Amino acid sequence: MFRRPLLVIAVLVLFAAAAAGGTFIWRGVSERRKQRDCAGDLIEASRALRSFYKEHGAYPLAKTEREFREVVGGLVHPRRREIATNDRWGRPLHYQSNGEHFLLWSLGKNGTVDRMPGGGKHHGFDVDLVVYDGRFWQQAHGI
Repeated sequence: MFRRPLLVIAVLVLFAAAAAGGTFIWRGVSERRKQRDCAGDLIEASRALRSFYKEHGAYPLAKTEREFREVVGGLVHPRRREIATNDRWGRPLHYQSNGEHFLLWSLGKNGTVDRMPGGGKHHGFDVDLVVYDGRFWQQAHGI
């Protein structure tokens, strides 16, 4: 007599737990995808910057976000793709160059500077993705 209501309650509890866990898992998958796509965008921009260097003998100089957008907007990617100027969280990519070397980075999910001493690979979605002269100096595990 009491088994049926207990079975219904047990099924509802399991369903609720699965739904809550699924949402948590989906958020992690979504953030990992943003992180990987952002890393790809940084590499694409790096390739375009390296092509610019081969053609002009120096990397473009840009002191402000606006200058960076103008420089990147004028670059031609080797595969003729549009170069991203924002990361996958909607914030601008950052760029510095002295003409000989360049640094390109995204501030990650949290949008704050999180560069770890020594660079390398780190866990989490807040890790800044940093490219120095076309190679990752700092990145997240799994990229």
